[in-house]
Parts: sequence; structure tokens; C-alpha cells
Amino acid sequence: MLLCAVSQFLHDFHDEYAMVGFKAKDKDHQGFISANDFYDIMVAIKSHLLTEPVKQNLIGAAQGQQVSYPYFVAFITLLSNIELIKKIYLNATN
Repeated sequence: MLLCAVSQFLHDFHDEYAMVGFKAKDKDHQGFISANDFYDIMVAIKSHLLTEPVKQNLIGAAQGQQVSYPYFVAFITLLSNIELIKKIYLNATN
């Protein structure tokens, strides 16, 4: 039970840190960051969830354009859901 609480705390911390990272890169407060900033934040905060092919295509996933805050949150949510599925699978197979 304690392990689950710690795991959830770390998950929430990483998500909050990602949101702070977005806001720090969104200098003009328009709700957009560059594809390179998107890459930097994802690799710095969520690298444990990114495979090498995904890392290599993060800028391509942003289509080389500005990344909106909703897109950023959706991507973080997708990674979090993948992490949750992985945890469920590992618990079921142990």
C-alpha cells in the first residue's frame, strides 16, 4: 500500500513538474512552446517512459511546429496511461 502511495506521489510530481516546464518555456503566455522545447521537457521529465524510437520522433510528433498546451497535456496523459497499463500488467504477471 505504501509503495502505491509513493508511486502515485512521484507520478503526480512528474506531471506537475512537466506543467511547470511548459509554463517556463511559454515565455509570451500564448499557450504554445516550440517543438524543441517539447522535446527537452519530455526527455528531462518523462524519459523513463520513452523508448529510443519515440525519443527520436518527438519533434516529428509535434510536426515541427508549435506545441499547444492541450496537445502537451494529452501527450503527458498518454504516457501516464501507458505507465498505468504497464503497472497493471506487471502486477498481473507476478
